[in-house]
Amino acid sequence: MWRDEPYHANVVEMSPISTDVISVLAIDPDVGDNGTVVYSISPENPFYTINSSTGKIRTSGAVLDRERSNPKDILLMRTIIVSAVDLGRPPLRSSVSTTVYINLLDLNDNDPTFLNLPFVAEVPEGLPSGSSVFKIQVEDPDEQENGRVTMGLLVGMPRLDFYLNTTTGVLYSTATLDREQISLYHLRIVAYDQGQNPRTSTSTLTITVLDANDETPTFFPKIYNVSLQESVPRDHVVARLNCSDNDAGLNAELSYFITDNGPAGSRRTGTATVFVEVLD
Repeated sequence: MWRDEPYHANVVEMSPISTDVISVLAIDPDVGDNGTVVYSISPENPFYTINSSTGKIRTSGAVLDRERSNPKDILLMRTIIVSAVDLGRPPLRSSVSTTVYINLLDLNDNDPTFLNLPFVAEVPEGLPSGSSVFKIQVEDPDEQENGRVTMGLLVGMPRLDFYLNTTTGVLYSTATLDREQISLYHLRIVAYDQGQNPRTSTSTLTITVLDANDETPTFFPKIYNVSLQESVPRDHVVARLNCSDNDAGLNAELSYFITDNGPAGSRRTGTATVFVEVLD
């Protein structure tokens, strides 16, 4: 019969080889070899060994990883089935094996893992302050404080126009974004758990500010003074106008008109005045 059942033991994952787990004891009232008990783990368990004489169970050196995903390994790490047999002839086996239940204690052995990589976001220029821009997703398979993750921003930009909710991972704008001032942000994200010796991971979120047609074409100079002979031929170049637009793409492509009204639609316009003096 087994003494002190049921058997429960706490073992820290990643324990080194020959770490003591627990001792089991089977009582055989016979004397001599008939009462001498030999212990074995049956079926075999790659994670633990047992002293056949004393019943002391130790770790075998196989990696005890609490986060292991193989169902068979999970079962073997958490349950040890021990059999006992005496040395009599014929040997008598204990009528019932005993089970040792292992509570595998968590070790902070996993870094936080970012899930939705790569971190890339596009936001429209003029997005108002307080708008949600991106959500960082992270997980840590450890338990309790070892698996509770907090996030933060590592300041590296000349100005920080964003705020990161350290718990939810939602990134918000803290200023109205202006592409003509900053068109591309590289934000360094750090995630760290709350273990006694915190483990961290870092990644970069790239935010592209998409152009809005918010810049007016600008002539330089705004006034041109030109003198022409009255005999100049048709298609003679009178003046070359210098104009620029700080927008991007089609919003920065310019068309020129000689008109009082300018083009129709939502296009933005700039004006310059050309004074022409015709010489006699």
